[in-house]
Amino acid sequence: MSYATPFFGIPFLRDSTAKRLPTPSIAKCVAHHNKTMTENRVQINRTLVGILALICLITAAVIFFVRGHEESWQMWQAAFTRVGLVMSAIWIALPTRDRPAAWANVSGSTFIGILLVVLAAALPRFRILLPILIVAGIVTVLFRPREKKRPQA
Repeated sequence: MSYATPFFGIPFLRDSTAKRLPTPSIAKCVAHHNKTMTENRVQINRTLVGILALICLITAAVIFFVRGHEESWQMWQAAFTRVGLVMSAIWIALPTRDRPAAWANVSGSTFIGILLVVLAAALPRFRILLPILIVAGIVTVLFRPREKKRPQA
């Protein structure tokens, strides 16, 4: 036996006769982790998400009207506002009993169009795309092939 490097100043013994245990590969660890994650589905309560969003937005409003001009409270007001808005968006997107999730029926071309509009509005160098995208959207809607009405037998 020999002394190993001290841990927080306390030396400990190293047993040179101890066998090293084989360490599992990272791939096996990830596969096990993913397997257990897919088996456990978390149910999201839509009502609870809506209530939490409302609480956050009401808290932000109360802070604004009561302590809105104090610098130390502006950070909290901004945080509650942002969290409330994001939770409201999640609440809108979650499925209900009557309809599936909001993103379930979005086609790939619609998603790309929305993404391009958001990029054009958010980034200055893409703002030139905004009029082009509006014209392309109008042309797409106007010249879309119409569904043919089939006579019922």
